[in-house]
Amino acid sequence: MDKMRQPGQTYGVPGVLSRHVGIELLGAGWSGKAGRYGHMREPRVLGCYALVGHLSGESCFESEACRRPRIQRPAVFVIFPGVWHRYGANPPHTWEEIWVTFNGAIPDRFVAKGLLSPANAVIDVPAGQQAEPCFRDMHAYLQDGGSGSEQLAGAALFKLLMLLLAWQKQAPRKGHGARAIEDAIWFLHHHAADPVDPVALAEKAGMSYASFRKKFKRQTGLAPHQFHLHARMQMARHFLATTNLGVKEVAFKIGFSDPYYFSRLFTRIVGQSPTAYRHDMQSWGPQERPDR
Repeated sequence: MDKMRQPGQTYGVPGVLSRHVGIELLGAGWSGKAGRYGHMREPRVLGCYALVGHLSGESCFESEACRRPRIQRPAVFVIFPGVWHRYGANPPHTWEEIWVTFNGAIPDRFVAKGLLSPANAVIDVPAGQQAEPCFRDMHAYLQDGGSGSEQLAGAALFKLLMLLLAWQKQAPRKGHGARAIEDAIWFLHHHAADPVDPVALAEKAGMSYASFRKKFKRQTGLAPHQFHLHARMQMARHFLATTNLGVKEVAFKIGFSDPYYFSRLFTRIVGQSPTAYRHDMQSWGPQERPDR
């Protein structure tokens, strides 16, 4: 079986040649289908560069200079040393993650020249292109550890970096309106249990509510208040499937003061009562459950 399809990680110690060349691969790994609800990592800061490949599923990314609340197509996150960041699956989805860590004069030069920037830390993979083969090659060469494998891994990393530079140029430019809607989506996802005023969101986005609602619905298929309600129900599904909290406790935890009203809404949106949903989830085996 292909080792790279097994979750795991490999680390190496760059040699003198890699340091002279200017590209030092430190580690590589694949995390599998991680990310149940709430699996957005806590903010952290690395002392090196990293590339994180979003292969499938739905994820989100946030750093001090960049925010992408909804990533549904293959993409690569560029992590910069000294820049706080976090990322993970968007509730209730899972995602597949692959990564490498590295240092060197070449990425330093790219950053100094503005070719790679923390403000553009999420680079979409264009249709018909793939980042995964480069990640897989790096992991395989690190695992091999034979003569020349370090240089071959560095070559695969350099190829991926050059692809990222090319893909950046192909990416369509997003206007203020599109970024404002993405920020609103992120906010509603991560404040699902809190009361939210859609009109205040529109004002923050610099739009009239009518314009904001139209653009939001065009992008998500739901009006802002409906999207927020669905986000709350997604959170409820997570608690029902993964905890022993009672229905009343779940209702309170996601911001409902009336558990009966919560149950009616849950049944209407999900298609079954909270109790029935929990029973169905518990009937799945640990590896079969669809929320994993």
